Order: sequence, then C-alpha cells, then structure tokens
Amino acid sequence: MLTDKKFNEAKINEISAYADAISNPYRILIIKKIAERNECITGDLELELPIKRTTVVQHLQELKKVGILRGNVKGKRVYYCLDYDKLKYIRQELQDILTIPEPGFVCCESEIINEESILP
Repeated sequence: MLTDKKFNEAKINEISAYADAISNPYRILIIKKIAERNECITGDLELELPIKRTTVVQHLQELKKVGILRGNVKGKRVYYCLDYDKLKYIRQELQDILTIPEPGFVCCESEIINEESILP
C-alpha cells in the first residue's frame, strides 16, 4: 500500500503497468468476453471484435504480460482465462491509490481571481 511517506517507485511502476494494460477499450472488451465464457480461444475473439486477429493477439499478449490472463496451448489452439487473484490484487491496489481523503479546506473557492490583479 502506498500510504507510507517513502516513495515506492517499484510499486508505482507496477500499478502504472496495470493501469496501462487495462486502459485500452479493446482490452477491456477482451477481459469482459473471457469473463463471460470463463475460457476463450484466441480465434473466437476475432469473430466478436471489430479488429484483426493480429491485433487481438497483441492485446492478449499485453494482458498476459501483466498477469491478468493465463494461457494454455492445446494442440493448435491457445486458450486464455482470467487470473481472478491478479484482478482482485489490481483492483485493491488501484483503490488504495485512488482513495484520497477529503481535504479539510476548500481549494480554489468560487472566488475568481483576475489575472490582471496578480500581474505586476
């Protein structure tokens, strides 16, 4: 958790990699499609998404690289499933980072500052 005052660069980089991996709309769709089936064949996704097979494969590789997906080769087919433990971990880490306490003051109150008044 990033609540300590010491900057944890490794943790920030890890969370950034997860956020980057799920920031693409097609990757989110891929995660949703695999979750619906609980297992998926790479070729099946190509039929359901408006992108080429090679692009689907690239997205699958990115999700696998950060551990969101696990793959299993059976003959000529590659099956992917979600790593639910990893997804729970990512959700918790993102929640920890995005849980920001309410400030005890109002910043930038409704008073409008005229730029001319601050310029010399």
